[in-house]
Amino acid sequence: MGCIKYYMCIVLVVLFLNLVLIGDVHAYLDPGTGSFFIQSLIAIAIGAAFVIRQYWSKLKTFFRRLFLRNVA
Repeated sequence: MGCIKYYMCIVLVVLFLNLVLIGDVHAYLDPGTGSFFIQSLIAIAIGAAFVIRQYWSKLKTFFRRLFLRNVA
């Protein structure tokens, strides 16, 4: 288990250094990129609303039990 933690630390350090030491990036974002981003946000919001609607009673029961357990 210690070996996995060691490798995870190395990976995180390498990723952090990669993000910190990155140079200038010259990239072109066309207008389609913005519309794709907006469509993705809308799809995520609608998907989340659908999931919440499907499991609303289970979520209410879960939070009701969670908060009633902490009060008592």
